[in-house]
Amino acid sequence: MIVGSLIAVIAEAVRLAEASGVDATRLPEALKGGFADSLPLQIFGARMAARRFEPSLGAAAIMLKDLENAATVAKEKGVPLPMSSTAVQLYRMLAAHGKAEQEISTIIELLAGGRK
Repeated sequence: MIVGSLIAVIAEAVRLAEASGVDATRLPEALKGGFADSLPLQIFGARMAARRFEPSLGAAAIMLKDLENAATVAKEKGVPLPMSSTAVQLYRMLAAHGKAEQEISTIIELLAGGRK
């Protein structure tokens, strides 16, 4: 849940930086050491900004499976998961676009609409 949601948020931050004219490849460096820093930001933020998805660090389908498993347990326990539910929808969109077996960083492409 944590990583799946975080990857989606990193993609949003990269896309917002790009749309604002900020060099998104510098986000990991700029945020290093602060509260926004994380290992996923350092690894996946740079990959997303550069649109460099090889070598694969994990398939979107696996992330979707993990998030859906958490959603099943949460439903059984009556626990709402609003952030994870949003991430699930993004990974389902990737799968619907035939990208389920692609690297999880490709989630940026949903937000970028094919643009960098």
